[in-house]
Amino acid sequence: MRTPDEIYAAYRIPPNLQMHQLRVGAVAKHICDSLKKTVDTRTVVLASLFHDMGNIIKYDFSMPFLDDDAHGIPHWRAIQKEFIEQYGTDEHSATKSIIKEIGLSDDAMRTIDAFGFSKLEAMRESGRLENKIAEYADLRVAPTGVVSLDTRIEEGRARYLKRMDHTDYGMTKDESKHQVLLDAAHEVERQIFALSSIKPEDITDESVQATVNELRSYAVTGDN
Repeated sequence: MRTPDEIYAAYRIPPNLQMHQLRVGAVAKHICDSLKKTVDTRTVVLASLFHDMGNIIKYDFSMPFLDDDAHGIPHWRAIQKEFIEQYGTDEHSATKSIIKEIGLSDDAMRTIDAFGFSKLEAMRESGRLENKIAEYADLRVAPTGVVSLDTRIEEGRARYLKRMDHTDYGMTKDESKHQVLLDAAHEVERQIFALSSIKPEDITDESVQATVNELRSYAVTGDN
């Protein structure tokens, strides 16, 4: 039995990316625990904790996310190179390969496959509740911490539209298409919290911090 902290260390996941995944997992768990409807909480939490395992492949080292890291950028560039040599240049494929190595369930893999801002329109209409919770949790966690849905989407769009490959992340310069996806995100939020005993504004950095700490030692096994 391994924990997220042990797995992150084994895969040399940068500290800011560890914290992002832990926060997403904590937001997802808070939502699952608040629901009046039964969901597969474990699948949602595990998918959330490991949904970005290959993301160092796409790191833009001009961003300030690693400024306070003791290892320094050359260290992480070297790890990025090793990830690319082992898993290729597609971070999504890398994440899926790592998920298989960790031994997560097929349900967790399907939930991870459902992540993506561009998928929200379809998710709003027919997505599994577990997928909606995991995607929504990701849409509440910015690099700096837990924020509102609108703040997170605005921050992410501004960041990714600066990249040549921004369409890979579901972001678009087309304002009308962006508005469709933004409306879908808000509808997914409404669908989730219609089943919840809490409100979106109840989810903050402070309210999820204890869960972040608990999830560091969450039991992860190969037979989930």
